[in-house]
Amino acid sequence: MKLRKLTPKDDKKVVALVKATMGKEVGHHCELAFKDAENQGTDKRCLWGFFERDRLVAIGGIYDGFWDKSKAYISWFSVAENYQRTGIGTLMIKHVEEEAKKDGRKWLYVETYDNEQFRKANNFYRKMGYRFAGSLKNYLNDGSDAIYYYKELSDEDT
Repeated sequence: MKLRKLTPKDDKKVVALVKATMGKEVGHHCELAFKDAENQGTDKRCLWGFFERDRLVAIGGIYDGFWDKSKAYISWFSVAENYQRTGIGTLMIKHVEEEAKKDGRKWLYVETYDNEQFRKANNFYRKMGYRFAGSLKNYLNDGSDAIYYYKELSDEDT
């Protein structure tokens, strides 16, 4: 298994993994975000991927969406179904947290949803020390709420 920083050339693989693990609607938002960033030259994400041979099996990254540079969002965090519960998600989240700290970040935030598709993700973030920050009602087309978690980064996290 090889970890490397992703480039725009990997976007199709990222979108495919997001659609497979998070559903078509979220995958479509991912695709649109990449196209908008490319068209506007405003790509603020930094993504990494675990590859098994040429297959992208896990992604995670940081999105600089805050005016306060001590904070960042976790971006497009996803693990292929048959690689879940193998420890690769834990390795990826620890890598993302370490990279965030190197960049001077003290807080990470993540958005998930309250539907069955994201049940495992919500459990994972809580297990990794992320705390509930709030929610937005009826965020997705299916009526699911958006759920937000946060974590204060410290030296013990790595």
